[in-house]
Amino acid sequence: MVPAFSRFFGGFPFHAARATFLVQILPTSSLGAYLHWRMGTLDLGTAWRLIPTGSAGAVLGILTVNRIPARPCQVLFGRFLAMTAIRLGLVRPPAADRVRRATLRPSPTPGEPVAAERP
Repeated sequence: MVPAFSRFFGGFPFHAARATFLVQILPTSSLGAYLHWRMGTLDLGTAWRLIPTGSAGAVLGILTVNRIPARPCQVLFGRFLAMTAIRLGLVRPPAADRVRRATLRPSPTPGEPVAAERP
Protein backbone atom coordinates (compact mmCIF):
# COMPACT_ATOMS: atom_id res chain seq x y z
CA MET A 1 0.00 0.00 0.00
CA VAL A 2 2.79 2.45 0.81
CA PRO A 3 4.31 2.27 -2.69
CA ALA A 4 0.82 2.54 -4.22
CA PHE A 5 0.06 5.70 -2.21
CA SER A 6 3.39 7.21 -3.17
CA ARG A 7 3.17 6.24 -6.84
CA PHE A 8 -0.50 6.48 -7.79
CA PHE A 9 -1.99 9.20 -5.63
CA GLY A 10 -0.38 12.25 -7.18
CA GLY A 11 2.91 12.60 -5.38
CA PHE A 12 1.68 11.48 -1.96
CA PRO A 13 4.77 12.08 0.26
CA PHE A 14 6.41 8.86 1.46
CA HIS A 15 6.17 9.64 5.17
CA ALA A 16 2.48 10.60 4.81
CA ALA A 17 1.80 7.41 2.83
CA ARG A 18 3.50 5.32 5.51
CA ALA A 19 1.54 7.01 8.31
CA THR A 20 -1.75 6.63 6.42
CA PHE A 21 -1.10 2.93 5.90
CA LEU A 22 -0.29 2.46 9.59
CA VAL A 23 -3.67 3.96 10.48
CA GLN A 24 -5.32 1.31 8.27
CA ILE A 25 -3.60 -1.59 10.06
CA LEU A 26 -5.54 -1.36 13.34
CA PRO A 27 -9.09 -1.86 11.96
CA THR A 28 -7.89 -4.41 9.40
CA SER A 29 -5.98 -6.53 11.92
CA SER A 30 -8.78 -6.21 14.50
CA LEU A 31 -11.32 -7.54 12.01
CA GLY A 32 -8.97 -10.34 10.97
CA ALA A 33 -8.36 -11.33 14.60
CA TYR A 34 -12.08 -11.32 15.32
CA LEU A 35 -12.86 -13.50 12.29
CA HIS A 36 -10.10 -15.97 13.19
CA TRP A 37 -11.43 -16.06 16.77
CA ARG A 38 -14.89 -16.91 15.41
CA MET A 39 -13.40 -19.70 13.28
CA GLY A 40 -11.48 -21.06 16.27
CA THR A 41 -8.08 -20.57 14.62
CA LEU A 42 -6.76 -17.84 16.94
CA ASP A 43 -4.27 -18.74 19.68
CA LEU A 44 -5.03 -16.02 22.24
CA GLY A 45 -2.14 -17.01 24.53
CA THR A 46 0.39 -16.47 21.77
CA ALA A 47 -1.33 -13.29 20.63
CA TRP A 48 -1.16 -11.75 24.11
CA ARG A 49 2.55 -12.63 24.32
CA LEU A 50 3.25 -11.00 20.94
CA ILE A 51 1.33 -7.75 21.48
CA PRO A 52 3.93 -6.05 23.77
CA THR A 53 6.82 -6.92 21.44
CA GLY A 54 4.91 -5.80 18.36
CA SER A 55 3.89 -2.55 20.03
CA ALA A 56 7.45 -1.80 21.14
CA GLY A 57 8.72 -2.58 17.63
CA ALA A 58 6.12 -0.28 16.08
CA VAL A 59 7.08 2.63 18.36
CA LEU A 60 10.80 2.06 17.75
CA GLY A 61 10.20 1.81 14.00
CA ILE A 62 8.17 5.02 13.88
CA LEU A 63 10.75 6.94 15.90
CA THR A 64 13.57 5.62 13.71
CA VAL A 65 11.97 6.08 10.29
CA ASN A 66 10.92 9.65 11.06
CA ARG A 67 14.59 10.58 11.46
CA ILE A 68 15.58 9.14 8.06
CA PRO A 69 14.97 10.98 4.76
CA ALA A 70 12.28 9.50 2.51
CA ARG A 71 14.54 8.18 -0.29
CA PRO A 72 16.65 5.80 1.86
CA CYS A 73 13.42 4.54 3.47
CA GLN A 74 11.96 3.85 0.03
CA VAL A 75 15.08 1.96 -1.07
CA LEU A 76 15.18 -0.16 2.10
CA PHE A 77 11.45 -0.86 1.89
CA GLY A 78 11.75 -1.85 -1.78
CA ARG A 79 14.62 -4.24 -1.01
CA PHE A 80 12.65 -5.76 1.85
CA LEU A 81 9.65 -6.32 -0.45
CA ALA A 82 11.85 -7.87 -3.15
CA MET A 83 13.53 -10.24 -0.68
CA THR A 84 10.15 -11.22 0.75
CA ALA A 85 8.72 -11.89 -2.71
CA ILE A 86 11.72 -14.04 -3.63
CA ARG A 87 11.46 -15.99 -0.38
CA LEU A 88 7.73 -16.56 -0.83
CA GLY A 89 8.33 -17.76 -4.37
CA LEU A 90 11.10 -20.18 -3.42
CA VAL A 91 10.00 -21.61 -0.08
CA ARG A 92 7.12 -24.09 0.04
CA PRO A 93 5.11 -24.48 3.25
CA PRO A 94 5.56 -27.76 5.13
CA ALA A 95 3.37 -30.61 3.89
CA ALA A 96 1.27 -30.61 7.08
CA ASP A 97 0.45 -26.92 6.58
CA ARG A 98 -0.66 -27.54 2.98
CA VAL A 99 -2.95 -30.37 4.10
CA ARG A 100 -4.42 -28.29 6.95
CA ARG A 101 -5.18 -25.40 4.58
CA ALA A 102 -6.86 -27.73 2.12
CA THR A 103 -9.10 -29.28 4.78
CA LEU A 104 -10.27 -26.12 6.56
CA ARG A 105 -13.86 -25.14 5.89
CA PRO A 106 -14.34 -21.44 5.03
CA SER A 107 -16.56 -20.48 7.98
CA PRO A 108 -17.26 -22.96 10.79
CA THR A 109 -19.61 -21.80 13.51
CA PRO A 110 -18.00 -20.34 16.67
CA GLY A 111 -16.76 -23.05 19.01
CA GLU A 112 -16.96 -25.78 16.35
CA PRO A 113 -13.57 -27.46 15.79
CA VAL A 114 -11.89 -26.81 12.47
CA ALA A 115 -11.79 -29.70 9.99
CA ALA A 116 -8.17 -30.61 10.77
CA GLU A 117 -9.07 -31.11 14.48
CA ARG A 118 -12.00 -33.44 13.86
CA PRO A 119 -11.49 -37.16 14.52
